[in-house]
Amino acid sequence: MHVTVARVILDRADIAFERKLWPQAAESYAIYLELIPNDVSSLSKAGRSYRELHMYEKAQSLYEQAYKL
Repeated sequence: MHVTVARVILDRADIAFERKLWPQAAESYAIYLELIPNDVSSLSKAGRSYRELHMYEKAQSLYEQAYKL
């Protein structure tokens, strides 16, 4: 069940990201990354979402996490 829930949340995040709905994308990626913390693609997309919201410190932190992986 854990993987199924995570997949639904990721799908929601990706749809919001593609539609440039940055607040929804950031929120959904944050929830997803609590479940699956080492997903480089999602860390990067979350970083982009926060960057678009002018939350630069949070974006940088996420980019750095992705880089370390």
